[in-house]
Amino acid sequence: MTDPFDFSTNTAITLKVWAPSTGTLRIKLEAQASSSTFVEKDVAVTTANEWVEVSIDFAGEAADTYDRLVLFPGWDVANAGTFYLDDISQQ
Repeated sequence: MTDPFDFSTNTAITLKVWAPSTGTLRIKLEAQASSSTFVEKDVAVTTANEWVEVSIDFAGEAADTYDRLVLFPGWDVANAGTFYLDDISQQ
């Protein structure tokens, strides 16, 4: 990302996900300048085979620290299948 996230007003990352099965989606925010500076949060995907919107709250996280977004659909599941992600936004 060219600018880091600012969680002082918009604290959530929201996205749509289509998953072949239910499970966990992990979202990781990193500082590109320091690989040891990151935060990870999990959200449950409770519906399979249709688009659902999920939202993860990052309230309280440092402003202007994280400038890389990493998504892990099917977190901790071997051969989880094909996932589709769309409409990623900060709200």
